[in-house]
Amino acid sequence: MRFLEFAPAATPILKISQQQLQQKRLIQQQQQSAAAQIPTPTVPTSPPKRTVKVYPKAWQHAWVQKYLAAQIGRDAQTVEPTEIDIIKAFMRYADVQRQADQNYQRVTGLSDEEIGWRGEHRWVKRD
Repeated sequence: MRFLEFAPAATPILKISQQQLQQKRLIQQQQQSAAAQIPTPTVPTSPPKRTVKVYPKAWQHAWVQKYLAAQIGRDAQTVEPTEIDIIKAFMRYADVQRQADQNYQRVTGLSDEEIGWRGEHRWVKRD
């Protein structure tokens, strides 16, 4: 990195009278810039009127027909799973989850009695 890019700008050494003049000039410049930033009061105007788009009835009917045709086409492409498909997917998920639990227990050496095949099917006497 080059130091000169990040170093503060050098300020010339001034006599006391010159410093006072410079401070007065800075104050005047700040006042002028502050006065320039104050917005001048303007006459309030009414907000622009909202425009409402009006379409002819024939165009509206054509648009609704296109929309409904697109919905029917999208619904026709959608395949809903049957009950058998849902059961198969759940069984696959259970097998993969059980295998992952066994692999984790084998790698870590930890066996939790509450989690896993044995824990889920254990009979517990309730009072």
